[in-house]
Amino acid sequence: IITVKLKELLQSAGLSLSEVTHLSVNHGPGSFTGIRVGLSLARTLAYALPRPIVTLDRLSLLAVRRVRETETAFVAVKAVQNFYYCAGFQRTDQGLK
Repeated sequence: IITVKLKELLQSAGLSLSEVTHLSVNHGPGSFTGIRVGLSLARTLAYALPRPIVTLDRLSLLAVRRVRETETAFVAVKAVQNFYYCAGFQRTDQGLK
């Protein structure tokens, strides 16, 4: 399914795979199998195209989108059952910490 979704995404953006210049992939937290599949696809594309790849974590991505200058935030994402992945972030002049 992931390759079908990738093809659909590229078509909706009006791009071909050869036009992709950089790759990024979520390395967690999240579903173990989902992360493995995403990492495998990203590594395959990075090798085949060849393109640089950057790994990003989900909690930092959420914080980057929401935390403004000099703010502090607590980000949480539901895991399994009644567990959560969580982290605290503060935006400073040097970036997100």
